[in-house]
Amino acid sequence: MSQRNGRIRLGVTLILVILIIAGPMIYASYISIGSAYAYEQFGTIPPEDRDFDAIFTATPDIPTPIPTIGPGSTFEQGDTNNPGVRFIEKGDTVFGYGPLNGSDELYAVWTTDKDGTHYVVVDKDSILLRGGIDLATNSRYENGFDDLIKQREEKKNLLDQEVAKIDPQDNTANSIFNIGAAAATVGAVVCILATFGVCAPIVGIGAALMVGGFASQAVAREYRASAGALADSVESIEGQLVERINRRTESEIVAPQGGG
Repeated sequence: MSQRNGRIRLGVTLILVILIIAGPMIYASYISIGSAYAYEQFGTIPPEDRDFDAIFTATPDIPTPIPTIGPGSTFEQGDTNNPGVRFIEKGDTVFGYGPLNGSDELYAVWTTDKDGTHYVVVDKDSILLRGGIDLATNSRYENGFDDLIKQREEKKNLLDQEVAKIDPQDNTANSIFNIGAAAATVGAVVCILATFGVCAPIVGIGAALMVGGFASQAVAREYRASAGALADSVESIEGQLVERINRRTESEIVAPQGGG
């Protein structure tokens, strides 16, 4: 009996030893199989070899250069590189000139057409802006942009004055004529109802007022004609300003050598 029990204990001991030794190997094999299966189903593909040096050595973006403003530079009213004008020295926002922001030596001259307002940068003492130089007297000819702007302003002021006269003159002429017409009408009615001697003065007054109304209307027409001629003159000067800018030369936009 004791021999049998010894054999049982020996068998149990061998089984335990085998389990202790073989168990981790079986478990590791199971884990390996499970991992391989999981990888096949859910794992990510290993990354391919990439040339990362190309990424770090790529050419960087070149910043947009800020344009340098100088004689001959041009820009439009809405351009982002428009430096702006400190103040209008002569003219107005349609045709004129004035110093650039941040500079005492550079001026902008501008003209306007159906496409907008166009600016050209020149030296403040340039021939284009101030006129040519008479070498004999070292004085300026009156052929610069500033002289044309001055002429335009003078004509525009006269035009405004003539236009301001037209409406009052028209109103006066109409009033005089209407009063004369009313007086003549009343005189005619009185002539029908009374003697000619009674109505004659009223008819005469009415006729005189109507004649005065016609004369006043003639004056209004003269104002209109004068205003029309001045408007044509302003338009002609503006055309010369545009042509002066469009036909500029490089030597005209910089300050003359030796001053001027």
